[in-house]
Amino acid sequence: MMNLFKRELRQGLTGFLVWSITLGILIFFTMSIFPSVSSSNIELNQYIKSLPTSMAKALSLNNLNMSDMLSFYNSCIGIYIILCAAIYAMLFGTGIISKEINDKTVEFLQSKPITRSSIITQKLIPRIFYVIALNMLLFLMTYFSFEHVKKSDYSIEKLLLIFIGYTIIEITFVSLGLFLSLIIKNKKISTNLSIWTVFGMYLLYILAGISDKFSYLKCFTPFKYADASDIIADGKLKAVYIIILTIVNMILIGVSYIIYNHKDISV
Repeated sequence: MMNLFKRELRQGLTGFLVWSITLGILIFFTMSIFPSVSSSNIELNQYIKSLPTSMAKALSLNNLNMSDMLSFYNSCIGIYIILCAAIYAMLFGTGIISKEINDKTVEFLQSKPITRSSIITQKLIPRIFYVIALNMLLFLMTYFSFEHVKKSDYSIEKLLLIFIGYTIIEITFVSLGLFLSLIIKNKKISTNLSIWTVFGMYLLYILAGISDKFSYLKCFTPFKYADASDIIADGKLKAVYIIILTIVNMILIGVSYIIYNHKDISV
């Protein structure tokens, strides 16, 4: 039933364009001030060093070097890009089933000659497609903004790895959103919970970086499993973290299929 797949692509296009354009403008605007900021590098670095260590870590300023574009990008705009993109992905995932329940079309879908598993598949794949497309587009926008303002060479490989990390994190939130949409039928409640879930996990990410006492919290937030700061420092994505997120995605999606196939989710 390809009509469902095509319908999901059409319905997701507007949101994809809005988020892409908005985040793209944010990237270009922020990177446009890099030349003027980097020219006062010494004064700014001294100011950052004067901040309390916990505050610098919370704001991702502890490793900030204003003369390095990747460091500047991650601390000044990257943290907002991944947070916004995670909200987009989470809401996208939550809408897989809750939207059909809210629009009272879920029973209509289930009356068609198509299995429940196929319904989820044809609604999930377009969402993963748009998440990947969003990050590909934002990577290109970031690359061109870097090229426009660069004063020295930077690692394109690290920049690419950052966006691969973003993609993996966002797909995890799509999977989590799908799971929540099957647990909570009310779209308004699931939407609010989705947003607060993203903010909550981002708060855990910040707390995990503030002090070693809270380092264990990183186990509970996808943001730490593909941390751009680690990628910039190490030049790689940690394989064990990617494996863990892949397993988490498989479990969330697998359980969602089981729930949808066995639970009465009618209006």
